Amino acid sequence: AGAEEGLAVAERLAARVRAGAIYHGAQVLRLTASFGVAALPAGGDMDGAIQQADRALYRAKRAGRDRAVLFDPGRDNAAIPMGTAAE
Repeated sequence: AGAEEGLAVAERLAARVRAGAIYHGAQVLRLTASFGVAALPAGGDMDGAIQQADRALYRAKRAGRDRAVLFDPGRDNAAIPMGTAAE
């Protein structure tokens, strides 16, 4: 699957999370999810792809959360502030 297909899957997952509800007593809780998506070409570097997806995830969160974002080297190569990157 390519990057665009991965993005479509992530968007469907976000929609399913958004559509669900968690019942806690009389309260109904709604959840949202953000996703960062990156391509891993055949023979590609898994650690690099994970870092790219992580950077895309932080862009999704900065853009308002509840969305899926595809890694874009022109927008996602800035440094992530210390203490915020997934480890």
